Amino acid sequence: MDTTDAEASIRWMARLVLTAEESVMWCLGDILPSTPDESVTKRLRIVRRAVTELADQGVEIKLVCRQEALNENRILQQLKAMQPQALIVGASPYNIAIVDSEMAVFRHGTTDDPQSSGGIVIHDSTVAGAFHHLMAIGEQPEESHPAYLDTTADAARHRNLVRVLDLMSKGFTDDAAAKVTGMSVRTYRRHVATLMNELGARSRFQAGVLAARTGLLTPALRPH
Repeated sequence: MDTTDAEASIRWMARLVLTAEESVMWCLGDILPSTPDESVTKRLRIVRRAVTELADQGVEIKLVCRQEALNENRILQQLKAMQPQALIVGASPYNIAIVDSEMAVFRHGTTDDPQSSGGIVIHDSTVAGAFHHLMAIGEQPEESHPAYLDTTADAARHRNLVRVLDLMSKGFTDDAAAKVTGMSVRTYRRHVATLMNELGARSRFQAGVLAARTGLLTPALRPH
């Protein structure tokens, strides 16, 4: 598979990954130090666009890579910049994504068979669950949390989350808050659950109060 084919194949896979509503575990089996720099950058740029869009929707993202890739600083830094929930060491040379634990997406083209191309999509929770389990076996050398409360995170994402915190502190119902933010109720609730966990809050109102106390709802940080 040449560079152009590989990039087109990753775009195909990314489109399917973007259908996720809850979680994605994405194995980037053919991203290795032996891959030319330009090709790695282009492939990871496609992955990053998809990951950023999913993170903005509150989807949990874990990336699985081979040890050789994580040992290479140029690759590791690009992966960490995507701010997944975790980077997991995996031995698989394959490109697999498990979407919402219900769909398994296989992109052909591996380090062992670079001439193969195409892909397979399997809508079966049993199959997806089995591959999810296999991909999760391995240590997590570096966790990279999505920095929901970090003001240096992606500006649009941070603005979105501060708005959620603001509405939580004011006691808005989920339906009303989702309408104000333009999110679906499901997406809004995912943001709320993540923020409560990050803040260690037992209630939505408490999360809003804690956010205010820590300065997250100061005028400078409020959404315009």
